[in-house]
Amino acid sequence: MKEYEISYIVDPSLAEEQRGDVDAAVDTAVTSHGGSVASNTDSIRRRLAYQIRKQHIGFARTLQTSVEAEEINTLRDEIAKVNGILRLSVIQTAARPEVSTAIFEAATKEQQVEPKKVEETPAAEISDAEVDTKIEEALDEEVK
Repeated sequence: MKEYEISYIVDPSLAEEQRGDVDAAVDTAVTSHGGSVASNTDSIRRRLAYQIRKQHIGFARTLQTSVEAEEINTLRDEIAKVNGILRLSVIQTAARPEVSTAIFEAATKEQQVEPKKVEETPAAEISDAEVDTKIEEALDEEVK
């Protein structure tokens, strides 16, 4: 089996139930041709870069599937015939390597960190007279 990415745009004039029926028809077509859906995205409303069948907006959806190479052309034809699909794209993708979940688990574990103890040094006490003299010196320097 080879990996494919199936992307399609659904007509925005369809009701939400009808868009769900289109999505279900595409999923059924993939499984009826012996394929499996590895991942998919929900239909997302998108503004189109150019008009497709007099529509400026469409609902885009993408599927990551595994299908036999000899079945992909018939699958593409079957999906293209589904009523309500404005545009269809089927692209062969490279097989994605499986990622071990241990990497993610290790990253999410909380590390035990001991707080550092900071020694506080007492601040030197300054009298009001010293503050006044410093202010006077600063003002004298500014005036000069």
